[in-house]
Amino acid sequence: MARGTGAITRIVSSTVKSYSCIFDDDWFGTLLDNSLLWNELVQLKFRHVASRFITRITQKNLDHCTRLMKYVELRHIDNVTGYLGIRDLDEQFIYVPTGLETIPAESPKLIDPESDLILSTNQSFIQMQSYFFERVWSVATPAMQKIAEIERGVSHHKMLNQLINNPSEVCDAVAETIESSRSEILVVFPYANTFWCAYNAGVIASLGNKIKHNVVVRVIVHIDKNEGEAEIIKESIRNTLRSKNNDLYANISFLTRDLRVRNMFFIVDQVTLLAVDILNSTKKMLAEIVGTATFSDNETRVSATISVFDTLWIQSELEKQTHAKQAYFNIFKGFRLRQEEYRRKWLFEQKGARKPNDL
Repeated sequence: MARGTGAITRIVSSTVKSYSCIFDDDWFGTLLDNSLLWNELVQLKFRHVASRFITRITQKNLDHCTRLMKYVELRHIDNVTGYLGIRDLDEQFIYVPTGLETIPAESPKLIDPESDLILSTNQSFIQMQSYFFERVWSVATPAMQKIAEIERGVSHHKMLNQLINNPSEVCDAVAETIESSRSEILVVFPYANTFWCAYNAGVIASLGNKIKHNVVVRVIVHIDKNEGEAEIIKESIRNTLRSKNNDLYANISFLTRDLRVRNMFFIVDQVTLLAVDILNSTKKMLAEIVGTATFSDNETRVSATISVFDTLWIQSELEKQTHAKQAYFNIFKGFRLRQEEYRRKWLFEQKGARKPNDL
């Protein structure tokens, strides 16, 4: 028998190959509020330990789930009670709560010191529990899919799957879309000027703030041939982000190839898409350049747009590599490098010894 989070922390820290557990959503408070236990869970990823967690994902614990799934593979099941953990198929533990009904609802979510943690190294019992875990895992819903279902059910946005024509509402939709993100935002600005309009509207600052909250943000800025010298524009954008300490600096890419569709779009958490027509790319304010916009959670449309973004991102990376190679060659262009031949006299060669060619 063992008590408290110390035993769980020890088990997690000693994991070498795999760590699997099922726990109810009430346990998120314990997992995330206990710094020692949370740090050990994070280290599982960096130690390349296969970590699989199953819990009940709800609107209430979405933030906790989003945070946890950055480090472990997480899935959802409707009915979960208690805590079951299996380490390396060698040791398992079951948390048995006792008297939890006597703890006030407002009390901190800590393990009840009177509760028991049952440990077992019996291989037959562990194999049986492992089989149970695998069966539950096979029918559990991937966390991202469940979160998407919750988001669709909760965000009955008035603009969902409808055209938005009012520029003010479009700008509000951009801000709301960014704010709703929990794990990832993909953005395409079809013109460099679109980026500056978004910058003036505070959109770029919002994207930078999301990165600080562990949201992955990738942005592509397309530079039109009519907008001027591409390298000057790129450097201007980079310098602006750097001067504002905006973390977007490290996650922005540029594209100069022609675009077939000149829409500004935002893809959030691979679930929702906000696509905005750009009517006038020469104005300075965001409300002045935007036209019709569509806010959609259609899975097919979102997936297709993600594919488009991935293609554009690859093209932008290839352009970056090509430019880097060209810059490297330009460094040595015009230099007259002398061709030199170096020879070394090996120690085992004796002075005056006849060489094979002299024979």
